[in-house]
Amino acid sequence: MRQGYDYLRIVLSSLLIATVVNCFFMFNHLAPGGITGLSLVVSSVTHIDISIISLSISIPMLIISTFVMGRNFGVKTVFVVLMTPLFMRIVPKIWLLKSLPPVLELLVSAI
Repeated sequence: MRQGYDYLRIVLSSLLIATVVNCFFMFNHLAPGGITGLSLVVSSVTHIDISIISLSISIPMLIISTFVMGRNFGVKTVFVVLMTPLFMRIVPKIWLLKSLPPVLELLVSAI
């Protein structure tokens, strides 16, 4: 039961990350921290899809984390590494707050 709850949380967090990236960060040229932010920056320079860059950066970290943190952690990491780029491709890229001033957009996306 506990593992099912963990995987549900991973799916929801991956969906939330993909939604925020595709609807807020991408259109305002903002970059969050971590792999997602690095992927956004590299994507803006190379024009390669964010999901592909995110997956490419995550694979080496996935291998290292499996050896260092153990098999259970590695399996969950594989799951999140695959789910986040998948959701980035599925969630439509819509500028939800186009009519708001940039400062208000930033405040809304931070919530």
